[in-house]
Amino acid sequence: MTIDNSTRSLDLRGRLSAILSRGWNMIEQIMRTNARCQEIEALQAKTDKELAALGITRDQIALYVFRDKAWI
Repeated sequence: MTIDNSTRSLDLRGRLSAILSRGWNMIEQIMRTNARCQEIEALQAKTDKELAALGITRDQIALYVFRDKAWI
């Protein structure tokens, strides 16, 4: 019986690729979350007048930052 190493190596490459892809997706998610936290902090540091110029109030900051995720 002959073992086809090319098939086995392709399968291993596919598995490694999937693992690395999931790891990269987690890193990207962390980076996006961190960027959103930084945006929230920056908006919280603004005055109410500056927030009004953006068309939001202080209690709407989180909704504003996550507007692409929040479906209300």
